[in-house]
Amino acid sequence: MKVGLIKCYEVSEELLPFAGGDFLNLFKKLLPEVAEWVVFSVIDNEFPEFDQLDQCDAYICTGSSFSVYEEIDWILRLKELVQEIQKQNIPFVGMCFGHQMLAHALGGKTQKAEQGWCIGVHTQHIARHEKWMRLYQPKLEILMSCQDQVVSLPPNSVLLANAARCPVAMFKVGGNMIGIQAHPEYSKAYCQALMESRRDRIDPELIEAAMATMDRDLDDQRLAQWIWNFLKLKTGK
Repeated sequence: MKVGLIKCYEVSEELLPFAGGDFLNLFKKLLPEVAEWVVFSVIDNEFPEFDQLDQCDAYICTGSSFSVYEEIDWILRLKELVQEIQKQNIPFVGMCFGHQMLAHALGGKTQKAEQGWCIGVHTQHIARHEKWMRLYQPKLEILMSCQDQVVSLPPNSVLLANAARCPVAMFKVGGNMIGIQAHPEYSKAYCQALMESRRDRIDPELIEAAMATMDRDLDDQRLAQWIWNFLKLKTGK
């Protein structure tokens, strides 16, 4: 399977040791079954040609420090790209910023969350059991790091999971596109380092509460298996 990685962020140099590499390495570790990755650094205006999107079997869109509603050229272009991927019925997985862009591009709404930052380990409750959710479990303990959230789903969407501080934690659009607000590609070390680097903008009490969740066991590998199952099912590869 050939997957296009739509990269919307760079791991800062000082955090690379905690992350264990750049975004490509993070996703290679998350989905080792992928035979070939093609990186499109859209943050650097590197986009696939819209008439050649089928060069990849599927696309995954990463997280970002930007907001999907910002009027920045590459973000506006990314919105068009997601719309074109939908038109061509190509499988798509959006992670965090990619999840928010999926909603934003297709008629939903993303905004700053009224409840503030969602950081640390959170319990996501599955609202709808999809056949690619194998082996199934009704809830996931997963890392999250977001200030924006999807507050309104686009047309032809179904809610798949929710969390106490994130009502739209996972959703699907049609049959071939899913959004996941969580970060299964992150390690605990990287998530902790991110929180430490953001102490100037996140309530210290919220950071301490999030740090206290770090001793919980994660279900990142289970979610990774679900993503891989989804990609296999939708691409037939």
